[in-house]
Order: sequence, then structure tokens, then C-alpha cells
Amino acid sequence: MKFINRKYKDSVFTDLFGSDRDGKKNFLDLYNALSGSDYKLEDVTMERKVIEQSLYKTYNNDVSWIIDGKLIVLVEHQSTVNNNMPFRCLEYVTRIYETIVPIDRRYAQKVYKIPNPDFYVVYVGKDSMPREQELRLSDAFYEKDSSRLDLVVKVKNCTDPKLLPIAKNCAILEEYCRFIEIVESTYSRRFPRSSFRKAIEKAVSEGILSDYLSRKTREVTNMLCAKYDYKMDIAVKQEEAFEDGMEKKAVEAATTLVKEFNIAPEDAAAKMGVPLTKVLEALSKDNPEGKALYDNYGYKLETSVKQKEAFEDGMEKGMQQGMQQGIEQKAVEAAITLVREFGISVEEAAEKMGAPLDKVLEKLDSGNAGR
Repeated sequence: MKFINRKYKDSVFTDLFGSDRDGKKNFLDLYNALSGSDYKLEDVTMERKVIEQSLYKTYNNDVSWIIDGKLIVLVEHQSTVNNNMPFRCLEYVTRIYETIVPIDRRYAQKVYKIPNPDFYVVYVGKDSMPREQELRLSDAFYEKDSSRLDLVVKVKNCTDPKLLPIAKNCAILEEYCRFIEIVESTYSRRFPRSSFRKAIEKAVSEGILSDYLSRKTREVTNMLCAKYDYKMDIAVKQEEAFEDGMEKKAVEAATTLVKEFNIAPEDAAAKMGVPLTKVLEALSKDNPEGKALYDNYGYKLETSVKQKEAFEDGMEKGMQQGMQQGIEQKAVEAAITLVREFGISVEEAAEKMGAPLDKVLEKLDSGNAGR
């Protein structure tokens, strides 16, 4: 029986090695590299264990699978490893065992067999760390004695090839570590969501987790946002709404170029910096010719999810402000394009694009002054 608490957010690590469609294979590859095992996916029985209690308060950074009767718990760390990890793993594994052993069997005379546990901390941070170490629950006891209760967590440094080249023995981990480096190098506190998208684009261009990141761009962006700073949630939503507003107005401007100035859809999309599919989709809603053009290009409508997100976005005041600002800025940019590249008067261009005339004039003046 699985217990999932939706208030906890998955990390990229948990998703990549757990929830994703390839999570089972990725986890097995990583465990083989960590433990020196040689399990083959086709030869083992695996079961994911997801419980309500996370090892972290805000997001999940752990992933657990049972492999042929052995319970494996992996925890990712990007900062200094917490020495209380053995105690936290004790709490964690107890909850897992509670889901395995039926209540009525806990009081029976016959022993109910449970999986042997194995705990690992996968360290992918930048701090100086030994290549491997063990953290023991017994180290927390007041007195060192022969107590039979103990729990051992193996800490593996997976980022320094001079110490322990685990990443080199596990392609998926090597790519994950490289992706984390890219995220760190491109991170912007002011525009986190944009910086995460740039990191994803860069990683895909380098062939790093390309299939995974291409399939889950938005999900990974959200997971990174949740992990990096929970307090900036509203700012992130405003930025996203601003970007959505920019795109919305850009699409409108591109369709205007097509319908009123006989510009080819490809050229209009390129001028406004939006995907051709978005322009064709917008054209298809207005007239049969536009729909035929859309169909000829062989694209499919993908609006239902976006419409729902836009509706939810509109419920937030800050996001509405961001959307409006994005729309206005793009309208001004589009009007200036009409003036400079198509010889349209400033007044007409501002009216066509729904942009404030004073903002268009101000932008043109500043642009001319800078030339």
C-alpha cells in the first residue's frame, strides 16, 4: 500500500530515479554503481516504495525501491551532509515497514519477513568530502556500548572523479551531475524560471538528459523552482505570467502581419519571435483558410492545458499584473517593428498593435538616441 502526501514536492533526483517512466532502470543503474552490484533489469523484481513522510520538510529528495527483497533507500545531497541522517532514515524506514507488514501479522507468533535495508547518501555537491564514509545511528547514543540497535548510512561522493568515479560508471548519474552544474552556473535569483529554462535548453543541446528534459521541461522547471527557493513562489508566477503575456501579444501581432500586411506566416512568426505553430493555431481559429493552412502544416492543437493554466494564472493579482505588463511591452515592440520595417505611421502602428502611443514614441526616441 502506498501513501503519498501531495504537499511534498518531488525533486528532479526523485523523479529521475523514481517517478519517471525510466525511473526503474535509472535507479538500478545507479544502485549498481554505488554498491558494486550487477543487477539486470530483466532479471529482478522491483517495487517502488512511496510514503507520506519525506526526509525533508518541503520536498522529496529521497527515492526507495525494493529489489529482489532488498530495500534500497537513496538520498541526494547537494550541501553538507547532515550527521543526523541515520536517525532520519530510521524514522523513514519504520514508516516503510509499516506499509509492508499487515497489522494483524505484527502480533502473530510466526516471524513476518521484511526486506533487508540498505541506505545511501548520494552526494553531488561542491564541498570537500571524503570519497566515502559511514554515518551510524550508534554514534548518537550518549554512551558507546554494545547496543544492538544500529543503522548505517553509506555516504558516497559522486562528483569528484579523483576520489570515487561513480559518475563515470553510471551514465545517467554523470549526466545528472552535469545538469546540476549547468543549473548552478545559469541560475538567476531575479529570474529563476527563465534561468532554469536556459539551463534545460543548454543541457539538451549538449545531449545531457535530453530525452528526459525534452519530455518534462515544465515539470523540471517547476521542481527546480520549488527546490531553490520556496519563498519566491509569487515572484516566479509573476515572471511566468509576464512571459505568457509577451507570447500572447506576439502571436496577436504576428497574425495581424499575416492578415493585414500579407506577410507569410513563417516570416511573421520569425519577426515576432514566436513558434510558427502558435501563429498557425491562432489563424485557424479565425477563418476556414487559416484552419486549412494550419492543417496543411500538420500541427495539432495543444491548447487545453494552456487554457487551464492561464485561467488559474488569472486568479492571482500579481500574475495578472505580470501578464498585462508582458502584453503591453510586446505590443510596443510589435508597433515599433511595423514602423521601422514596414513604413507604417507611428499612430497607425500603435493602434493596430493596441500599444500606448506615448510608450511607442518614447521607445522610438530612446532607440534613435542610442544609434
